Amino acid sequence: MSVGVFIFLRIIIVLVLLAIAGLVFALSRKFFKESRKGAGIGFSIFGLLIISLIVQTIFNFSLMK
Repeated sequence: MSVGVFIFLRIIIVLVLLAIAGLVFALSRKFFKESRKGAGIGFSIFGLLIISLIVQTIFNFSLMK
């Protein structure tokens, strides 16, 4: 697999994970507004885990060079 294809796949994965994290944070905000704090906190933690996965993916990619 060429380097260009690998870079393209990494970018697509990061963008998809960013979209998922945004949706999770929007959902957690909705739960906070409805006074369902436990669900809101759970979704916030899940969103942070997704963002940490994004950061890890970016750092692993930068270390491969």
